Amino acid sequence: MFMKLMARLSLASTLVLSLACGSESQTSEEKIVGGASVDPKLYTQMFRSVASLQLGNEHFCGGTLIAPNLVMTAAHCLSDMSPREIAAMQVVLGTSQLSNLKDAERFSVADYKIDSRYNAFTSRYDIAFLTLNGQSRQPYATVNGDAAFPKTGAELVVAGWGITAEKSDLTPDTMKYAKLKAISNPVCALAMGFSIFAGSICAYATRTDACQGDSGGPLFGVDGTQMKVVGVVSYGRGCARLLSPGVYTRVSSFVSAGKIEVN
Repeated sequence: MFMKLMARLSLASTLVLSLACGSESQTSEEKIVGGASVDPKLYTQMFRSVASLQLGNEHFCGGTLIAPNLVMTAAHCLSDMSPREIAAMQVVLGTSQLSNLKDAERFSVADYKIDSRYNAFTSRYDIAFLTLNGQSRQPYATVNGDAAFPKTGAELVVAGWGITAEKSDLTPDTMKYAKLKAISNPVCALAMGFSIFAGSICAYATRTDACQGDSGGPLFGVDGTQMKVVGVVSYGRGCARLLSPGVYTRVSSFVSAGKIEVN
C-alpha cells in the first residue's frame, strides 16, 4: 500500500514539475487566455498565413494557409456543418484585425476534405482541409513533417481570434498570440486523466491557452531558423486552467513523402 502511494506521489510530482517548466510570468496587461495582441510588424513577420473562417461575417474558427489555395483547419470546425453552410463560408486572409478588411482577401470554399477517421468523441484525427476558390497572395506556412519535432520543452506559439476568457463570449477584433511549451504525451495524459493519442501534441503555459474560436488555428514552432506549423488547435479542459494543457492535432502524423495527406 505504501509503495502504491509513493508511486502516485512520484507521478504527481512529475506532472507538476513538467508543467511548471511550461509556465511563464505574465504582466497584468496581458490577457488571461490568448496572450498578447499581434501588432502589424509581428503580423507581417510571422502570422500572415493565419486564416479566419467566417459564416455570416462572423468568425467561428481559425485555419492555416499551407498552399496558395489550401487552408488546414480542424475537423470539428466543419463536422457539424451542412454542405450548404460550408458553401456559404468565407475564408479571410491578409489581416490581423477582423474589423479592417480593406486589404484582406476573402475566399469561398471550392472543395473540402474532413479526415474520414475523425472521431468527435475522442477528437482523434481532428484535421480538415479547405480548397479555396482562388489563390492567396499571402505567404503560406511550412508544414512540419518531422515526427521528432518539437522536442519536449520547446517553445511554441498559438495564434487566433479566440475568446480571451473561458466564460466570455467576446471575440477579440485583433489577432492574439500566446507562447507555450511542448510537453510529452505521457505527462499530458497525467494532467488530463486519460491517454493521449499519438497523433496529438500537447502544450502548456500558466494562465495562457487557446480557447473557443481558436479551434482549427495553428500551433507554430521554430526548427532551427524555420518557422513551421506543428499542430492544429483541437481541444482542452476549459481554457487556461491550472495544470491543464491544450491538445493539438500533430500535423507530422499526416505527412508522407513530403506531402500532407488525409484519409
